[in-house]
Amino acid sequence: FRASDDGQTMPFHVPANAMAVTELYHTARLMEALEGTGVFQNSSSTGAVALGQIASRADKLAEELLLGVARHGIHASGEYLVYELDGFGSTYFMDDANIPSLLSLPYLGFLDVAEILSRRIARGREPWLADVNWAALYANTRQRLLNRDHNPFFFHGDAAEGIGGPHVGFGAVLGPRPRAICGGTARLS
Repeated sequence: FRASDDGQTMPFHVPANAMAVTELYHTARLMEALEGTGVFQNSSSTGAVALGQIASRADKLAEELLLGVARHGIHASGEYLVYELDGFGSTYFMDDANIPSLLSLPYLGFLDVAEILSRRIARGREPWLADVNWAALYANTRQRLLNRDHNPFFFHGDAAEGIGGPHVGFGAVLGPRPRAICGGTARLS
């Protein structure tokens, strides 16, 4: 399901996967920082929880999800991110007024984390990932999102404009959240 509680058109939701990448990366950093502090204890005979193992697993999952976003979530043109995909080459481009959304990726911290993880993965096993410019992809994606010709849920009228979504139907812009995200991410366009 999308953040708006609507069913997805295709099974893989790129913004949710991007958010998961970011949060798994931050979880790994937190576990590394806490390792050896004795903060987490369990009731087993071994004592401390293996925070280093949790960090390693979180990092590995973040890397695998990022690879999925890079391999499948970037449109075939290589110019922008898609909203949903089926894993077989079909994609759907739009955005929703809720979070996570494509528009909210900088707010979520995804662009910075994607750059860090892309460099790490490129050194190890996927050299092509070093060439992915996440900031440029976002700028192109944002430009398309804020254009009615590309995003069926971008609305422009006499009184307001913004991203709505299927949850409220065509022509309706949802409250202040999409406008705040639009303004808060404007520096990257």
